[in-house]
Amino acid sequence: MTQFIASPILTKTNWEAACGHLRRVYALTPREAVVALRVAAGMNAREVAEELGISVGTVRVHIKRILGKTGTNRQSQLVGLILRAILQEAAPQDVT
Repeated sequence: MTQFIASPILTKTNWEAACGHLRRVYALTPREAVVALRVAAGMNAREVAEELGISVGTVRVHIKRILGKTGTNRQSQLVGLILRAILQEAAPQDVT
């Protein structure tokens, strides 16, 4: 998580909001949301597996399910989708 928290896009405070947003919008499980955010932060399957204490195969299964739920076909598409969602969620709301 250290690598991700240090990301210029997310802070520890909105990490939980981002997970919640992904869970609500794409019906991801809590673990899928965590994996998706780590992939968006640039971590590979081995790094995610080591950090979460799960196997690389399990991470790959999570990624495959995440791709299906988000309607994306490649991890690069997934990363773009997640980053756009995070930025939209973090943007100040227009109160006019």
